[in-house]
Amino acid sequence: MTEGTWQSTGYRPTASRALLAVFLLGLSGIVAAAGALASYLGHDIFDHAIDTATFDELDSWASLLDELGGLEIILLIVTAAAFLAWQYRTVSNVPWLGGGTPHWSPAWSVLWWFVPLASLFVPLSVMREVYRRLAWTPKVSTALVVIWWVTWMGSLILERITTVLPVDTLENVHGLLNFTAVAEVTTAIAAILAIVVVRRTESFAARRAAHANTIAQALVLPPLGFTTEPPQTGAAS
Repeated sequence: MTEGTWQSTGYRPTASRALLAVFLLGLSGIVAAAGALASYLGHDIFDHAIDTATFDELDSWASLLDELGGLEIILLIVTAAAFLAWQYRTVSNVPWLGGGTPHWSPAWSVLWWFVPLASLFVPLSVMREVYRRLAWTPKVSTALVVIWWVTWMGSLILERITTVLPVDTLENVHGLLNFTAVAEVTTAIAAILAIVVVRRTESFAARRAAHANTIAQALVLPPLGFTTEPPQTGAAS
C-alpha cells in the first residue's frame, strides 16, 4: 500500500463516535424495515379502498408513509454526520496504531463523499484501505466492505427509481409498492452491514491500541530482575 504524506494530529479514542454511529445506523435500519412493511401492507389497503370507495384508511396509510419518509431523510443526514465523524477520527488514528499512513488524509476521506462521481468509488477505497491497515492480519479480506458499499449504492439507486415509476394504473401502483418495499429492505440490509463494518473496524483498532499500550508499559517498566537504582561505586568492607 502506498503511504500518505499527511501528518496525524495524535491518537484520540473513537469508541463514543462508533457507538453513536452504530446506534443511528440501527435506528435507520429499523425505520427502513418499517417502511418496507408499510409498503407491503399497502397492497391490501389500496385494494380495499378501491373496492369499498372508502379512503380513510388509505389516507392514514399515506400519512404514515410520508412520516416514515421524512424520518428517513432526517436519520440519513444525522447518521451520515455521525459516520463521517467516526471515519475522520479513525483515519487519523491509523498511523498511531501502527497501520502506516493512509493515502487520503482524514479531511479528504470525508470530503470525497461530497465530490460528484468520485463519491461513487473513492469512499469505498478509503474504507477498504483503513480496514486493511487496522486489521491484525496483513491479508485480510475486504469483501465485507465491498458488499456493504454495493448494497448501499444499490439502495440509493432503487430509491431514486421509485420516484420516477408511473402510478397511472392499479397495476403500476402495485408495482411501485413492490419496488419501494425492495428498496427499503435493501436500505435496512445496508445499515446492518455498515454496523458490522464499523464494529469490526473498531475491534481491529482496539486490538492494536491494547497491543500498543502493552508495549508502552513494557518500555516504561524496568526489565525483570533488575533495579532502576544506579549501581553503587566504591569498595565496601
